[in-house]
Amino acid sequence: MLNNTTEYGLTVANVTALSSQELSVELFNIMESIRQGNKSAWEIAKAYSRIVNEELFDEDFDTLKDFATYVGVSPATITQYCKAVELIESQPDMHEDMFTVGSAYLLSSLGEKLGEFIAYEEEKGLHVEGMSVGVMKDEIQKFKHKDDKPVQETEETEETETEETAQDVEVEEIDKEGLILMILLQMKENDITIEDLQAHMS
Repeated sequence: MLNNTTEYGLTVANVTALSSQELSVELFNIMESIRQGNKSAWEIAKAYSRIVNEELFDEDFDTLKDFATYVGVSPATITQYCKAVELIESQPDMHEDMFTVGSAYLLSSLGEKLGEFIAYEEEKGLHVEGMSVGVMKDEIQKFKHKDDKPVQETEETEETETEETAQDVEVEEIDKEGLILMILLQMKENDITIEDLQAHMS
């Protein structure tokens, strides 16, 4: 097991220091996909999925968290990659060219209600394929609250809004890293650079 490492991240030195050759190969694949940038997000996701599902990290690390720290990625991010890949592999009618990694991860959160959500969108004349992460996030929220009854009294309305605001803040804090990941993936897939964003904001 690797100990006393002070420099974390996906570097050649860190990858070559690993005992597991299979793990090293997958990490080099990830490094190459990151270098290529555009359209590489699914390759990164599939590599992390293989590492987790085949437990390629257990020769060098005690836990997945230790591995994630070593390569400079949070366990939550790796989990999101895995869930996105699992969704595509478990749905015969879904393919990675139909979704971004971020949108596939959002769909995976629906679990058994996935089919119901797709039908709900089709009734509205919308299709989940090609839907952006932002739009899909909004649509999933609408779907989850579609059966909510309107609150009649003002006091009840204010109380409900306060509760929802608190929940939104909590979800935003929990999902902040995942949201950043989705933004970065969207930037990679659409060849958008930091300079492009700065120019747009100025």
